Amino acid sequence: MTASLQGVLLNKFTVALFFTGALISISCRFGQEGATENPDGSVVVTKDTDPLVEAAKGTHPIVSQRRGANDAKLQALWAQKALVALDATSRVATQTDATCARNQLDSVKCWGWNYLGSLGLDPVSVLFSYKPMSVASITENLRSFSSGDRNTCVVTKVGAMMCFGSNFYGQLGDGTSAHSFKATVPSGLGSGVLWAVTRYSKTCAVRENKGLKCWGRGLAPTPGDVVGATSGVLQVSLGENHQCLLNDKFGVQCWGSNALGEIGILASSTSVANPVKVEGLESGVVQIAVGGNHSCALLENGGVKCWGSNSKGQLGDGTLEQRNTPVDVIGLSDAVLALSLGHNHSCALMKEGGLMCWGNNEYGQLGDGGLINRNSPVVVAQLQAGNRALAAGFKHTCAMNKSDIIQCWGTDTFGSLGVGSVSGNVTVPVTVQEF
Repeated sequence: MTASLQGVLLNKFTVALFFTGALISISCRFGQEGATENPDGSVVVTKDTDPLVEAAKGTHPIVSQRRGANDAKLQALWAQKALVALDATSRVATQTDATCARNQLDSVKCWGWNYLGSLGLDPVSVLFSYKPMSVASITENLRSFSSGDRNTCVVTKVGAMMCFGSNFYGQLGDGTSAHSFKATVPSGLGSGVLWAVTRYSKTCAVRENKGLKCWGRGLAPTPGDVVGATSGVLQVSLGENHQCLLNDKFGVQCWGSNALGEIGILASSTSVANPVKVEGLESGVVQIAVGGNHSCALLENGGVKCWGSNSKGQLGDGTLEQRNTPVDVIGLSDAVLALSLGHNHSCALMKEGGLMCWGNNEYGQLGDGGLINRNSPVVVAQLQAGNRALAAGFKHTCAMNKSDIIQCWGTDTFGSLGVGSVSGNVTVPVTVQEF
């Protein structure tokens, strides 16, 4: 993913074509003469004759043409930022009591509680692992991966998807409820998967045609189409009782429970069956992230807006008030690269490589050295520099830097911090051993 991502980022329009499917052909150049036509029929526009400056030409063809070019450039830039955010959240993944990560060679290792094979290891021979152990059934080069409560799903570079771990609710997608420590293939997907997310015993996959398929808790045990999301989907994120997606207009849509405002609409309905637009986030969003009962959006300018439950301060607006529509996170106006949300806490990867977190801190998952909940972002203390990935879980959080060094903090009841032993609650980052 890293090498291809770097190649993609070299050209804004390449990213736009890859990520949004946009195809816009504009031929304009700036000269010193008056407005004339090139031999190919395209228009030469100067600052003196530019109809955009005149601002009164309405549907003038040059105006429409120039606006189309500007829109294409914006979408290409947004697509770049969206890919960076996806890459940052598909290298480390937190389960309820375990952690998995992949290095630059795409070797996947897991540590913590191997409940029902959630580490990709035979639970008969390995019940706990306090340091990273390789997942033998994952040998492909990976595009991304994601962990749920006690299961993990990966997507290979060629678009194939595989899952392992707990399968109580059919979240592995193979049509059964049989748990598996070996990676299995969800039924009917084949190749053609772009990104996948598994969490709260549910799993969803975004296909190359930008259609969304989901399965697991409350759904069928095999992949099925999401009504209202069979096209135009770029990202998806899963909460306890709600889901959100980023569409190809770079707007946010959510569905599911709205009991705590997590859908982001003013309507009083406590449940929404199909994706609906979130108030004020119709465009300009580059990442959607969902926690237990709250949601956050990363804006193209680097700011963050959140909504939903705020009982632990997880919205970061300086209050504990539930918000039914998006509000700004304090102090994150322009500096965020990626988001990851835990059950009741939230974290942001900053442009300079540091992390800031807010919300529930009962287990030290904010990493600020204490156990006090925070209703606005605090800096994660004693964190190594140059981080490029993050993952916020139920009771712990992890970050990976550019040298593949992983640090984690929060609860270590079952060895989920990877320090070689059980350490209880850890309030500042510790380095994962032997990754």
